[in-house]
Amino acid sequence: WLGLLKWSLSYSDGTRKNDDITPMSKEDREFLEKVMAEGIIDENERMKFILQESTKAMEYYRLRAMGTNPDSDPPISYAVLCLYK
Repeated sequence: WLGLLKWSLSYSDGTRKNDDITPMSKEDREFLEKVMAEGIIDENERMKFILQESTKAMEYYRLRAMGTNPDSDPPISYAVLCLYK
């Protein structure tokens, strides 16, 4: 999406003259920013979340393998982890 946005901002399709182009209205800009923010996943934050949940899971199962009863609930399941945005 980011590549498409950069390309779109760099080029026009030639259907309108450059002097006919006007700035985007505040409403349109806010709408576009909202759509872009909701449609793009922050991959760094996503990876951080996955690593944190994986670490919790490893610790939970390590404690269970040692015969102790972990204080925490079982970790988030892999299926739920894949669905989390």
